[in-house]
Amino acid sequence: MKGTLVNLRILVIDDDEGCTSGLKDLLTGAGHRVEVADSGTAALAIAAGFAPDAALVDLGL
Repeated sequence: MKGTLVNLRILVIDDDEGCTSGLKDLLTGAGHRVEVADSGTAALAIAAGFAPDAALVDLGL
């Protein structure tokens, strides 16, 4: 199917473990590769090697 987004690399950045766990479960279940960071510093380190297609960021972090 043209235009379908599958197997994306997604970085979830949030200091709430419950939120990141739920999002990771949901997104991996949809076929995406997901990494989680609990701070901006950790996110930068992960992004350098993971090269995410998208990031979900807690703006209140």
